[in-house]
Amino acid sequence: MNDPLKKKEDLQKLILKIKKKNNKTYLIFINLNSKKISLVLKNLKILDSLIISKSRNILFCSIN
Repeated sequence: MNDPLKKKEDLQKLILKIKKKNNKTYLIFINLNSKKISLVLKNLKILDSLIISKSRNILFCSIN
């Protein structure tokens, strides 16, 4: 996802819905702001990341 969600709360809702499926799922987030990155870090397992600047990044994540 290339950060289509403007509110941090919307991203949190999406992550929780995906986690409820209880399947092995992989997500790639692109260009998240720092608040959204912290939300992802709390809820998902980061497999790899590339942080270029405060607003340019890629996070490869999985749901266990």
